[in-house]
Amino acid sequence: MRNHITHFTMMKILLLLLVTSLNIFESSARSCLITYEVRIQILNEIEDSQPLTIHCWSKDDNLGYHTLKYISYYEWSFCEQAFKGSRFFCDFWWGSKHKFFDAFRSEKHGPSDWQHYWFARKDGIYHSSFNKPAQNGTPIKFYDWE
Repeated sequence: MRNHITHFTMMKILLLLLVTSLNIFESSARSCLITYEVRIQILNEIEDSQPLTIHCWSKDDNLGYHTLKYISYYEWSFCEQAFKGSRFFCDFWWGSKHKFFDAFRSEKHGPSDWQHYWFARKDGIYHSSFNKPAQNGTPIKFYDWE
């Protein structure tokens, strides 16, 4: 009987340690079990007194509106959805100018393309990513302002 209680107590302790370690791991870093983590950063490079206003969202997450002054940024990360795929949209406003675009779309990116940088500039929206770094240190222009 004593061995049974000891074994049962040991199992409870191991289970408690496992749950505690998972909680610590989860709180210290995002854990994408089946897929990979994607990071997106938006940087305002517009030297102007008017700030850049952004609003980004997916069908599951609304990241809200953010106002970025010159050389400030906003970033977020998410776990790519295994079977449904992920897609994030963004609206950028700068004065009377506006641009709506896909900030991330699973069909265009793979696991090696996990870090994305979007740059708002006076002449448009530029992009660089971990997998497709900036050419000669310069991000690639993707969109003009409307």
